[in-house]
Amino acid sequence: MLLLFLSASVCWAQDPLKERAWFEDDTGQRSLDDARHQPFTPFTGLLSRGFGDAPIWVRLLIAPRAVRESEHGSPEESLILRITPSQLDEIELFDPLDAKPFPRRTGDRFAWSDDEAPSLYFSFVVPRGDTERYVWLRVKTSSSRLIGVEALTVEGSRRYDMLIEMLSGAYLGVLVLFLGWALNIYFNAPERLLGLFVLKQLGAVVYALFVLGYMRLLLEGVVPPLWVDSLSSLCLIIYSLAALCYHLVFFKLLKPPPWTIRLFTALILMPPAALYLQLSGQTLKAMMLTVGVLFVASLLGMLMALLSRYPSTPEAQSTLLVSKRSMVVAHLLLLASVLVSALPVLGLLDAPMVAVFFPLSHALLSGLVMMWILQVRALRLARRQASAQAQFQAMHETMKVERSFREEQQHLLAMLAHELKTPLAAISMLTGKANPSPVTMNSVKLAVNEMTLIVDRCVQAGRMDDAQQVLCKTRFDPLEVLQQLIKARPVSEQVVCHGRGGVLLHSDEQMVRMLLSNLLENACRYGPAGEEVHVWLTPCAEDGRAGVRICFENQPGPAGWPDPKRVFSKYYRSPHAHRQTGSGLGLYLVAGFASRLGGLIRYVPIPHSIRFELWLPL
Repeated sequence: MLLLFLSASVCWAQDPLKERAWFEDDTGQRSLDDARHQPFTPFTGLLSRGFGDAPIWVRLLIAPRAVRESEHGSPEESLILRITPSQLDEIELFDPLDAKPFPRRTGDRFAWSDDEAPSLYFSFVVPRGDTERYVWLRVKTSSSRLIGVEALTVEGSRRYDMLIEMLSGAYLGVLVLFLGWALNIYFNAPERLLGLFVLKQLGAVVYALFVLGYMRLLLEGVVPPLWVDSLSSLCLIIYSLAALCYHLVFFKLLKPPPWTIRLFTALILMPPAALYLQLSGQTLKAMMLTVGVLFVASLLGMLMALLSRYPSTPEAQSTLLVSKRSMVVAHLLLLASVLVSALPVLGLLDAPMVAVFFPLSHALLSGLVMMWILQVRALRLARRQASAQAQFQAMHETMKVERSFREEQQHLLAMLAHELKTPLAAISMLTGKANPSPVTMNSVKLAVNEMTLIVDRCVQAGRMDDAQQVLCKTRFDPLEVLQQLIKARPVSEQVVCHGRGGVLLHSDEQMVRMLLSNLLENACRYGPAGEEVHVWLTPCAEDGRAGVRICFENQPGPAGWPDPKRVFSKYYRSPHAHRQTGSGLGLYLVAGFASRLGGLIRYVPIPHSIRFELWLPL
């Protein structure tokens, strides 16, 4: 609308028409000589005389030819008289300079190709003339006597036609887009409201082709020109019926007072009555009834939006999911579009020239409102579905965690039951002797130590699963910690330690002690009985970070070589290791706590030895 207004303003800035005036011929029989002596009333913009049988005479004062002063300019010899809108039935031109022997007529009852300057609207070509002169137009129509007249140069008319055709095509494209979008949704999820919207939008597209003047061109040679006018009126009636049915179903969702529904239902009976009038030849009455019904329906629709109670249950609300305030604003816009369209058509309000396009605004706005409502509903339904999916996923994850926890507990209990059975049996057997010897008591002590080690590692596994555990970092010498662990072993001579002191770690000493203890216990337990275990402690950098590397090396024992892919897995023990007690948690704990300290553990076997390398940052 803004583009049309601006383009029209450019054309009107140098308007060759110095005066526009009108006179209504009540008799319908006046000739030009008779009409030119009648009192004419000046007007500007769009002449709005509503519906009526009487012809309208329009008197135009054309300014004389303007001589161009530029070197390349030439006087404007001709003007294009452009008459809008495109629903006018008969327009006849009377020009004193006209030397043609036949009447000059145009309108939607005449072929498009017979126009003097064919375009989407009606046109006459008139000479500019050297002096001021009056020309007259006689307009008779069964539609609203809404008349706009412009005088354009040939170049200005060409530019204006290009702009109108571009914007008209864009408008039709948007309507078709709404139609295709609604059809796509309807075919995927058939719904009565969407089906009625599709019918209404289809009627809007066809009616827009009539209003914009395309049908005169498309139907030329297909049907007689007189039929174009009748088909235009028929299309408006059918379109109004589809629109009323759509809005009735839509308003029922808002739960307005029942009496408003009954009134709106009564309005739906009017388009069939208008159709009867149209078919019986009373086109003028049919058009008056149709436009009047649309005007009343828009007022009633606004009232229903204000008085609506909206559904109370969530299931019913899912059909709308738009707030009442938003709905009232949307229908206020629709009412405004109908008012600015219907008031000039009914002759109740004068309007600017651009108002000729206002009847097209309702179809566009109603399509936008419906698209907005359905998009909001689709968005919120998608959010609900996503929320439900997220809740389901969360429940699934919770169940998965609980199942994993139960399996973990079952595995832990099975491991404890299996691994504690042997030392408990040994304790029971050894303590059953009358006078236990020192050797027996030492065996009992070893069995208790085995059980203590298993329980400790289970406790350490629980600590590792605690993500919120706080590290207590201090500076200490790892070689001293390692030597203390070696001395605490029953057979300390079995472990050979290589390294030098003075390298200080800034880390959690208790956690490092646990790592070294587990690796030392693992090497001593699964190596051959009586064979030495070698430990190396050397400074070493990793990825540019200074640190210390501690290597534990032992020869393979009865348990054999561990699986490199599973050696750090929880509860993993090689098949032959089950002959000895153990929890399968030692190396798992080393890998986890080493990572938490910023270090790493590797299994790097060499040809005749099992070797684990622990690296910790300084």
